[in-house]
Amino acid sequence: EQLRKKLIDQQVAEDKMTRERELQLERLSTLAMSCPYQKKIADLSADIHKSTNARQNDFFRRQSDLADFQLDRHTSFTDEKLFSDKKFRLANSLHDAGINKTIAARDVIRNVIPRTEERTTGIKP
Repeated sequence: EQLRKKLIDQQVAEDKMTRERELQLERLSTLAMSCPYQKKIADLSADIHKSTNARQNDFFRRQSDLADFQLDRHTSFTDEKLFSDKKFRLANSLHDAGINKTIAARDVIRNVIPRTEERTTGIKP
């Protein structure tokens, strides 16, 4: 008896929801018909090949599909700029010699490039 009553209540609730959805769709259709340009919107079709104004005015649009280094547009440091820095030259020399991970290399770097105590952490060099 309770199961039958529960099923009847569910059916009534589903019927009510269906009627509400139909009324909502009817109201939306009425509202859409009141729009003066509704017919024009309904007849529109998408043109996937048409470019948008945003794409036409794209400031960052590339002229070519090649990467910057392939077009000889260097956006990094030049060799002259890198090798003008004594710290880079020292690290590069130690690396080329194959001794960059030794204790002696660490001591050389400490002597040549002194560090100050980090003020936020208090770690001493």
